[in-house]
Amino acid sequence: MTTIQNSPNVLVACEFSGVVRDAFRDEGFDAVSCDLRETERNPEYHIKGDILEVLEERGEEFDLMIAHPPCTYLSNSGVRWLYEKEKRWQDMVEGGVFFRKLLNCEKIPHIAVENPVMHKWGKKVAGIEDYPDELQQTVQPWQFGEPEKKGICLWLKDLPKLEPTDVIEDEDEREARVHEMPPSEKRSKERSRFFPGVAEAMAKQWGAVI
Repeated sequence: MTTIQNSPNVLVACEFSGVVRDAFRDEGFDAVSCDLRETERNPEYHIKGDILEVLEERGEEFDLMIAHPPCTYLSNSGVRWLYEKEKRWQDMVEGGVFFRKLLNCEKIPHIAVENPVMHKWGKKVAGIEDYPDELQQTVQPWQFGEPEKKGICLWLKDLPKLEPTDVIEDEDEREARVHEMPPSEKRSKERSRFFPGVAEAMAKQWGAVI
């Protein structure tokens, strides 16, 4: 793994695309991603494995973690799955516990955990029902030059809220592209791929405070 001397270490958890990781690398940070899947690009900056094991063994190496835990059973859009099979509730609980472990990692001083709008059961299991307003926010891709509509919720630990960088004022130019795609493996991967405009804002704004 390549290390940039005297630069904070950034860990991007649950990311296979490399979008957020590479945004930080473009700003000069020593950033790596971690996921159970192979990365789509720059494998030399990727850890293929269990993020919880990485945090246990190497958590102290990192100054900032941005995490994108799976949202299938935690988000509002996934509520319908909870009533299909009893096991779905157990999946939701496991997802919430995983989210909580990432947000509450004591080894890393600066943390942001990203998910879509979460339903009330997910919030309860994740332990964020009463999370301070000043440490959470919801942004839209179109606030950062991306012509898409999708609520991006951020739960923060010792990080400022993101400031919009390039607002697309014309509502006709905003679309729910991924939401309107038919179910497929491609749609699943697209839902997991983060927005470059938001990633760039994270790298520039959060990179300035770590």
